Amino acid sequence: MSWPVLRFSLRGLRPLALCSLLLAGIAGAVPVSLHTLLERSGGVGIPASLMIGDHTYDLSADGLLLDLPAGSYPVRLLTAGGRLVPDIGSDQTTLNVMAPVTERDLIIEVQSKLSLKLPETAVAGQPFMAELNVQNGYGLPLTLTPVLQLPDGLLALGDARSVLNLASGESGSLQTKLLASSAGSFVLGGGLSEASGLAQASLNVTAPGSPATTAVQVAPSPPAGTQPNTAPVNSAQLSADPADPLPGDVVTFSLTLRNSGAAPLSVQATPALPEWIMPEGDSAAQTVSVPASGEARLSFSGRVAFGPARSGAVTATLVGLPGVNSAQTDVQRQLVSVQVAQPEDGTVGERGSVQVLVTNPTARPVQVTLRGSGAGVELEPTALSLAASSSSVAEVPLTPSQGGRQSFMVAALAVLPDGSALPIGLPIGLPIGLPIGLPSGSSVRATAAVNERRVSTITQPYSLRGVPGLNDPSSTASLLASQQLPEGVNYVGGSSQLNGKPLPDPQLSAGGRLYWPLGHSEVNGVLVYQVASPASLPTLEPLALTATVGGRDIYLVGEVASSELGAARGVVSSEREGLIRLPRQGTVLRGQDKAGVVVEGPVGVPVTLAVNGQDVPDSLLGEETVTLGRRRLSYVGVQFAPGKNVIDVRFGDLSDRLEVNVAGAPVRLSIDSTGAVADGASPVVLRILALDAQGVTSGDGTVTINTDLEPITPDADPSQAGYQVIMQGGVAVLRLEPLLSARRLNISAGLGGLTTSQEVFVDVQTRERYAYQASFGVRFGSDADGNNRVSLDAAARGYAELPLFGGQLQLAADTDGLPRFLGTSGPNGAVNVNDLSRFPVTGSGTEAKGALSSDLGFAFRYERRDLSVGYYNAGIDLSPLLPLPSINALRVEAREIGGSSFSVRGFVGQLPTGFVTETFIPDGRRSFPLTQLPRPGSELVSVIAGGLSRPLIAGRDYLLDNGTGTLVLASPLSRYSADFVPQTLSVLYTPAAATATVLTYGGSASYTAGPWGVSVTVAQLGVPSQLSSVGSPAGGTFNLAYGAQISYRTPALQAALNYGVTAFDPGGKLDLNATYLSPGGELSGSVNLSRSDSTGLVGQADVSVRLNGFRVRLAHQSLGLSLATPTAAAVTSQRSSLTGEAPVPVLPGLTLGGGLEYVWQQAGDPTSGLAGVVLGRYEHGGSSLELSHSQPFSATSGIFAQTRLSGSLALTSSTFLEGRVIKTWDDLGTLSGELGVRQTFGNVNYTVSYQLPSASGESSRARFGLSAPIVLSDRVSANVSASVLRDLGSGVFTASGSLGARYQVTGFTASASIEGGRDFGGNTTDPTATNLTALNPTAINPVNSLTPDASNSRLTLRGGATGSLGDQDLSFDAVYNILPTPGGQFTFSYARRTDNLAVLSYARLNTGSGASGVTDASVGNVLEGEVQLGWQPWLKETAAPTVLRGLELQPGVAFRFPLSDLSRLGVQGSLGVSMPVTPDLALVATAYAFYQPLGSQSTDGQTLFTSYALDLKYTVSPGLRLVAGYTFAQVSALTPDARPGFHIRAELYGGSP
Repeated sequence: MSWPVLRFSLRGLRPLALCSLLLAGIAGAVPVSLHTLLERSGGVGIPASLMIGDHTYDLSADGLLLDLPAGSYPVRLLTAGGRLVPDIGSDQTTLNVMAPVTERDLIIEVQSKLSLKLPETAVAGQPFMAELNVQNGYGLPLTLTPVLQLPDGLLALGDARSVLNLASGESGSLQTKLLASSAGSFVLGGGLSEASGLAQASLNVTAPGSPATTAVQVAPSPPAGTQPNTAPVNSAQLSADPADPLPGDVVTFSLTLRNSGAAPLSVQATPALPEWIMPEGDSAAQTVSVPASGEARLSFSGRVAFGPARSGAVTATLVGLPGVNSAQTDVQRQLVSVQVAQPEDGTVGERGSVQVLVTNPTARPVQVTLRGSGAGVELEPTALSLAASSSSVAEVPLTPSQGGRQSFMVAALAVLPDGSALPIGLPIGLPIGLPIGLPSGSSVRATAAVNERRVSTITQPYSLRGVPGLNDPSSTASLLASQQLPEGVNYVGGSSQLNGKPLPDPQLSAGGRLYWPLGHSEVNGVLVYQVASPASLPTLEPLALTATVGGRDIYLVGEVASSELGAARGVVSSEREGLIRLPRQGTVLRGQDKAGVVVEGPVGVPVTLAVNGQDVPDSLLGEETVTLGRRRLSYVGVQFAPGKNVIDVRFGDLSDRLEVNVAGAPVRLSIDSTGAVADGASPVVLRILALDAQGVTSGDGTVTINTDLEPITPDADPSQAGYQVIMQGGVAVLRLEPLLSARRLNISAGLGGLTTSQEVFVDVQTRERYAYQASFGVRFGSDADGNNRVSLDAAARGYAELPLFGGQLQLAADTDGLPRFLGTSGPNGAVNVNDLSRFPVTGSGTEAKGALSSDLGFAFRYERRDLSVGYYNAGIDLSPLLPLPSINALRVEAREIGGSSFSVRGFVGQLPTGFVTETFIPDGRRSFPLTQLPRPGSELVSVIAGGLSRPLIAGRDYLLDNGTGTLVLASPLSRYSADFVPQTLSVLYTPAAATATVLTYGGSASYTAGPWGVSVTVAQLGVPSQLSSVGSPAGGTFNLAYGAQISYRTPALQAALNYGVTAFDPGGKLDLNATYLSPGGELSGSVNLSRSDSTGLVGQADVSVRLNGFRVRLAHQSLGLSLATPTAAAVTSQRSSLTGEAPVPVLPGLTLGGGLEYVWQQAGDPTSGLAGVVLGRYEHGGSSLELSHSQPFSATSGIFAQTRLSGSLALTSSTFLEGRVIKTWDDLGTLSGELGVRQTFGNVNYTVSYQLPSASGESSRARFGLSAPIVLSDRVSANVSASVLRDLGSGVFTASGSLGARYQVTGFTASASIEGGRDFGGNTTDPTATNLTALNPTAINPVNSLTPDASNSRLTLRGGATGSLGDQDLSFDAVYNILPTPGGQFTFSYARRTDNLAVLSYARLNTGSGASGVTDASVGNVLEGEVQLGWQPWLKETAAPTVLRGLELQPGVAFRFPLSDLSRLGVQGSLGVSMPVTPDLALVATAYAFYQPLGSQSTDGQTLFTSYALDLKYTVSPGLRLVAGYTFAQVSALTPDARPGFHIRAELYGGSP
């Protein structure tokens, strides 16, 4: 069979006109539109002969339209001299024909021969010719554009591109005059705009020859044949400044006369100047008296007139100086050379530029102004500074005012003092009437500006292999596509697509480069976008592709750094090209379903506008204008449907089409971690996306964030609960504190009723950084017994970050041991508070964080996306078991093994023993002192209510001050939970004094497949089983812990089933947690159940169905209302209920309902039965009131009726007055309840509120940090909370409250708070307390008895301030306990750092243990402090001797006044002086003195102790120094590490910048 072929031009046809032609095709066949395009033309068609299947077709440059049956056809190019670009991933080209219409662009690479001819050498500043030859090797005629590619330093004096129409085999050339601005070697290139291939040639450019200088005539030579007279003679010397003037310069001539006689002389000098030097001032004859055997000077001057470069002699005729008649010197008039390059073609009215090479031939810097003129072009004056004997290329802005080729000239001018301009350079351009002019063809070709520009579709396919992390949603790898747009080519807004899907507009650099961040893109893709250009689209560079993996750029195509994206800006919104001007392709309408549409086309033809196939009525036409044959129609209020909309317009036979989206309401949240890296410096940046049903970002508002990493930007709405970020257009940006190493983050986000929880992995950024210090030496001296001895000393420390095997290695080492804690343990396990913060501020503005620490002298960590190995001190996640506190351990984690979702982890380390559990009954306060100082990082804090444990997160939910042992919660904790269940605060920690450890090790494995996940954990802990919370046997050791988890996570359903056996639950514990929310919100449910031997089944579950305002709820609750005994769990409430409720139409806000409740029989308690439930709820304006009552149906069931009343009155948007009362209708008539003021703190993020500039801020806020839910002004915020608790059953009455305020300005923050409470009445015994004591007596905190005393008052004041004032850092921190035991601590710190001064100081007053909660009060009342100073007084004095400039003084004073024991009062002083002897040698002298007036360190009653040391330091090379010295005496309190005697050592130091 044969297929009919229809050949015609497709250019100018629009899609609707094309469709009308396609309808004429054969039934059963598919219309096919083909184009053959040059490979780099951006859409320029060329003729070709193709074989498609078994048939041959000839295509013109405008393409071909034919009908083909659906199917796949191989395509071959029959035209010689060309090659079809094969399909992606294939070595051949296939045409896939699919209904209804198939369009295909076929890319052809043509063969062409290029050669570039240059002279062997050229001279800088002198023009030379370049010739680029091209031969058309294609089998059909082509239009080719040869283009010269010039490096920096070469200027084109003619056109650098030319359009050639070449027949097959024909050759043509581009000849251009070039100019080099400087000497050197250059590589020139020549290519074609439409095809690949490059011809290169090298050029050596030499410097021009230097002009000769003139000599100065001093005195006549003696006659020939005579002997030279060695006696003193008279002389005269004439000099010129400058000797190489430019036009307009004033030259000063100095004449020096010398008299060798014994009598004074009167000498007359008459100057003679060249005609081009105009005399100034008194330039006539001058008379001067020259003393005997002396000299005299006189001067005269002249201004240089404009003219060609030439030399001239200046003569001074002398009368009265025997033997000397005249003096002479030469002057060379110079001109600044100006050479104008050929500018690129311009557009009338559009600003362009021209390059001008300006050369300064003088031996001094020159300031010039370039000015140009021309009949049809305007040039802007340009100032330029030229160094001596140098050249520079200036960009002179120019704007054509007329079309066609316009000539112009450029000259260099100097501005004279009177304001007039004088040309000092010889213009290279058209004649301007000057005495000398060298005309040349300097011109610009300008075209008239037109509104119609050609729109071209750019198609850029790519295929990537071997790039780790791409196409992986959990990866931080990202792909950046980039393309440079030629001059005059503009991006068409809204036209970007990737694999057929809309893509946001790219970023645009100042140089015209487009950047598309593709994120986790497909490894195979097709990027399509449109550009508007003149009639001929210039050359396009290949699409540059850069993959960023772990913070490191991998250049796949080209070399475009990902950092360039940060400097780019968004594409400026403008009208699109085409018939539809507005809106642009891919526009997303958010918050509206109506918008304006602007169309523009030719006049005199009918116009039809349609949206989704429906014509837009003429009644929506708001404005119509006709200009220059163009008709512009503006429609207003055009209706669009949610989702995708298609706009069609027809102007006669011309048509245009585009798509816009109307964003619907967001239905889900997503977290995008693209580009987030862990480099220790850059914030971790995440994007929270709100997406509608079509996946389009939509929604505005504030997003509430919950994360285990601190945000670094201020809370967007401090008056609301939790931490918020602003969302605009469905995108919110979250910036978190930098990470030192790779880790997984748990992020939860909420927007209205939408929530999401996601785990993201932040990969490490590979970089190289290191620092080290080392010393090796020998010491000669006597020991404590007076014996002479020789000892060796060696110490080394260092830190490094190195890229290794595609990952990052961190190393830390110290021969003195890496720090494990902030402080050191003293007597009785007390931590030396001085070591915690010797200098809270250091003047550096920001303080370094330790990356690695361990109990050994080294620590390391290697991180790669698929592997983590290290030995360091940190916590260990044993999920689904409880995590381990910070321990020193060797740990290994292999992630995504073999590219799958299978991961394994293992560890082995030393676990401290001697754990202590302390339990508190909360009473509305935030502070809870521990009985012992804790080991930093060893605590596990949780709130236990009804048998369920809720862990608290450090830094978010609480802060533990390790120096005082005080636990501070982010918000006050009430005695009862929201379900009327008593709750306790449990703190498990290791005391700082505990030193014993046990070997612990374990491992885990996890696997995910889609929404499913499985993990297993096994660990050998060696933890005493007495640490069990409830019901475990005392004594013994529980060595093995194991657990497993099965999870299922989708946006609607998130569920996890955990089972674990640990020392806390030796009988095993089973947990089920799940939440479900249907897409429409009609069905929701949650499950939180736990089963163990100690608690039984506890928790709650409920399912709700909402239909048209009616709600049905099925719920089950099983809570432990009292703690267990050692032998039995005490679950006393297990209820199931089925209720329904509906709104009351006549009373908005009121809801009524009822149902059934069943109370289950418990072991040892035969009561059970069925009860009826009625309930009512009223909500209005943020306030609510709920009343419910359950009534048993049988009086013999043993259960009792129960009434609950709860209400909340909104005082502000975040402050509520709350009350809860429960009445049990038993024989005792038990009534209990709670009344208080609540503020919606949510998850407070301390660092967000403070952002302090020093370490003191970080440590201080741990003691006085406040959330700020009440904003009083932009600088002042406050916090208030109060609660009143009354248990009518036991008679306990507790009142507590807190008030805080914070003041913050840039660089400075201050805050203060007061909190207190009082307990009244109550029984002295409490069954709860009895049970706990019987179980584990050590678990009771004697400072916070579980049963309040009859009268127990608490009052604590906290406050502080920190900030920077210029180069000074200040910090003040205070905590004082008034009741029950007075005492506290006050710390003030000051630091200053300038170029030549560094000051560190602190003062601290400790009045005992009243505020710290430490039971050991041996610290007493102590006032202590220290001041250290480093000062180089003459460092900035440039005129001072080198010795003084390098002199450094290092005085210091330290004091300690134990107010309770003055016999231990002591003051220490020190003074160090470092004086450089040479740049490499310095002398250092140090003196110490220690004075203890009321005591002594020796038996002879000595009160003053001194020590001296003298050192020589010689710098061998950068990073190596030798030190030799002598220590005269030793005092252990002053110089514990320096023994008397001679010492010598080598010091090594260095690091990366």
